[in-house]
Amino acid sequence: MAAGSCRTFSAFETDAENIFIDTVKEAEDGSGDLILRLYEAKRADTICRLKVRIPMKSVSLCDMLENETEQLIPEEGTVIPLHFHTFEVKTLRIRTR
Repeated sequence: MAAGSCRTFSAFETDAENIFIDTVKEAEDGSGDLILRLYEAKRADTICRLKVRIPMKSVSLCDMLENETEQLIPEEGTVIPLHFHTFEVKTLRIRTR
């Protein structure tokens, strides 16, 4: 492989420049679910879409202790619409199996 010819892959991507994916980790309960933490960083109420490029069975909002609080319904099966208030942090739980 020549330098610079390697393909890149991003499992998660937001369409808003002020929404940052801070954490991607396995859930603490050992379920194998993925936990994502995202935050709004530029003091702006924002509606964005999170693109998920890995297989997922379901996705839900959680509190900071990873307890599910609300089931989310992805658009087109892979896009999660999200609304962030100023400096808000959101925690998502993604079931992959």
